[in-house]
Amino acid sequence: LMQLHREFGPVASFWWGTERVVSVASPERWKEISRHVERPVELFALFEPLMGEQSLHFADSQEAARRKKAYVEPAFNHVAMRNIEMIFAEVAAETVQAWRSAEIVPAYSNAVNASMKCLARSTFGDSIEATSELEELELAYSTCWRDFEIRLSGSFPEKGSYRHKAFVSAKKVLVDTSRRLLRQRQEEDGQGKCFLDYMNQVEETNSTEPVSMLVEGVHTTGALIAWALWHLAANPTIQERMHSELVEVLGSRTFPCMSDMSRLSYTNAVISETLRHAVITPWAARFSYEIATVGSYSVPPCTPIIHALGVVLQDEYIWPNVREFDPERFLRADVIAARPPLAFSPFGFAGRRSCPAQRYAQVQACIILSAIVKTLALRPAKGQEAPVPVHGLVTVPSQEFYLEVKERSRE
Repeated sequence: LMQLHREFGPVASFWWGTERVVSVASPERWKEISRHVERPVELFALFEPLMGEQSLHFADSQEAARRKKAYVEPAFNHVAMRNIEMIFAEVAAETVQAWRSAEIVPAYSNAVNASMKCLARSTFGDSIEATSELEELELAYSTCWRDFEIRLSGSFPEKGSYRHKAFVSAKKVLVDTSRRLLRQRQEEDGQGKCFLDYMNQVEETNSTEPVSMLVEGVHTTGALIAWALWHLAANPTIQERMHSELVEVLGSRTFPCMSDMSRLSYTNAVISETLRHAVITPWAARFSYEIATVGSYSVPPCTPIIHALGVVLQDEYIWPNVREFDPERFLRADVIAARPPLAFSPFGFAGRRSCPAQRYAQVQACIILSAIVKTLALRPAKGQEAPVPVHGLVTVPSQEFYLEVKERSRE
């Protein structure tokens, strides 16, 4: 997409397989299409074998709005997040404890593992506390995710092949676990302690919906935490400024609660700059049943329109010194005011069809990163080069990267 828009400008068209699509990389043009909220199923077809065609991911806008109001929004509102933040704190404490006894840590895999723990516990509740069951779930999820990444390149598994059998087996673990725990929580009459409890409050539930939560959340938030850890380790001045803020705001506490977060301006700026610099989610897509006007172009009804989020987040005309990791971009009022309103849209911008768990990801990242930086000093392991980003479903490092960790003296 970067090359496409560099060559053809902010609005361009290309073939996605046999589908003609339009890509838009302009905050000004995004305003014109922000009311279009239908999701083009064909562009997300690789997820269908796991999520199922009844998933919220594939629902039309009216059905998606109904389900979001019924159980997604209640599960991620401010009150619900008060319960979930305790899960984040538990996982943060476990991560810090494990890192205290290590000199070098594989940061990316540890970040994804922490994200998996957070999502599994907040989705399934204490029904999945057993380590062996969580490990089985994580292995099954990883198998499916790797297959999705391969499918994105155009390679789909042949039925009966080893790859196909591995995917089907992993899918069975995820769906069977979801179905069993959904029924178990229903019998226990859970009261809003996890995502399954909110699903059980509606008459019709889809047992693959919790699986969709894992697919959409684990690598997204895991990658956010991992890239932030790298930039903090590679930029000691930024790391120490964040640490100083945490000491000032938290005192002797290890991690923040939600009421602290409005005072953690620099920590929040680090997270925002990570979302911009790493381009965690490179693109989104929507369509309209009517003719869509994009600048001087008329886009035919039902044509998929790609929101080139990553292209705008890497636009040097919007972000001076675009390759530099600089949290100050999100602290200076004059710099913020000079940016187009939608320029920073790392989770998308399509109104009621935007990411429902944006708050979840940001709170989780804030708590886990704060606990690590408050307790441990980070730096790249000897010989570790800067990770090379791979832009796929989510932007991830091309391979594992390692950090040296050292416990800080207690303030």
